[in-house]
Amino acid sequence: MATADERLHHALTRARKVNLVDEELPTLVALAELRRQQNDFTAARELLDDVWEAAERGPYPLIHADAFNVLGQIERDEGKKEAAIEAAKKAYRLAWCDGPPYAYHWGLEKAKQHLKELRSIRGMSFMWMRNRLIERVRAGMRAYLIWSAPTRGALCFDRRTKR
Repeated sequence: MATADERLHHALTRARKVNLVDEELPTLVALAELRRQQNDFTAARELLDDVWEAAERGPYPLIHADAFNVLGQIERDEGKKEAAIEAAKKAYRLAWCDGPPYAYHWGLEKAKQHLKELRSIRGMSFMWMRNRLIERVRAGMRAYLIWSAPTRGALCFDRRTKR
């Protein structure tokens, strides 16, 4: 872990030196995960605090989803179930992107794993999925919902056919 810490700090220093946000944010998330594994939750939260604003401001939903997944794990490790559920829901929404197959698969899987382990997947509100559907339909895309038992519904868009 010492080598990982040293190399991640080196990468962070170099990314900040040349103001390369694309490399800085994933490095901060990786450092936060490393601190979480070392049970240094305060330092992990401080590293994640550096991620939030830049991830929201820039086009970084995948990194943002990873950061919320790390935060969810920190909350779980500290025994804060409600905060962990909220972080996992945010990670899921960010990883959804335009929905499968245009979703961030590993971010979705990690968020679903958190929600299943916290036994909160059934109570999750899918209003954001409804809003995404309305946005797409207004943009002229044909949208449809496929319902199946394992997935509990998948929102699909036909990108070639406009209504």
